[in-house]
Amino acid sequence: MLGAAHQSNPEYAEAQAKISDFQKRSDEAFQKAKAMQNNPVAAANSNSATSVSYSNNYSPTPAAATNPTAASTPQKVARQPAPRGERPYLVFSSSGGDYIGQGKDWTFTSNDSKFTVNSTKRYVNLSVSGQTWYHLRLSVPENLSFQTGAAYHTNGSRSSQNSVYPTMDFGGDGRGCTAGEASFTIDNIQFNEFSGELLYIDVSFRQRCQNTSANLLGRWRYDVR
Repeated sequence: MLGAAHQSNPEYAEAQAKISDFQKRSDEAFQKAKAMQNNPVAAANSNSATSVSYSNNYSPTPAAATNPTAASTPQKVARQPAPRGERPYLVFSSSGGDYIGQGKDWTFTSNDSKFTVNSTKRYVNLSVSGQTWYHLRLSVPENLSFQTGAAYHTNGSRSSQNSVYPTMDFGGDGRGCTAGEASFTIDNIQFNEFSGELLYIDVSFRQRCQNTSANLLGRWRYDVR
């Protein structure tokens, strides 16, 4: 009798309807979750409001595309300096990775630096000191002398005592290296014909230290005429 009274109550019937609807929606949610687990693409496409596409051919994105610090930054490339108007000067351009010039462009003139030279007919040691210091040492083989317009390749030699090959050594600021490749061109040179003193030299040079591809290109002019 009590059960029959409950069933005849309109509120009881409404509660039963809500329970039935809740059970139906729970079953649908369970089936949908199960279908998504078994087939993500089909399950996702069945719901247009939250459609998601998946790819079975996933390729990882390169680290450089997501991490700016992993990208390859182009290194600075050295350029041959152009002649300048000052009588004495040193200018050189250093590629990224070059130990001697530290990847920078450098300029020394008589306005901020002191230039000195020690020389013979086959050996020249140019020095400059100011914000820092650098030197350029050049030599040619025995029985030869520097000639205007001549280009010299050192074959990696930097010792001024080498009697077979030209030599070159450029360094400074506490840094030096064994040149893997070096060359220089005497654009102009003049000696005092009586004393043998070096009066003028304009020399272009290139150096690459061993175990690196970074170049250093420079130009040095010394003039006491």
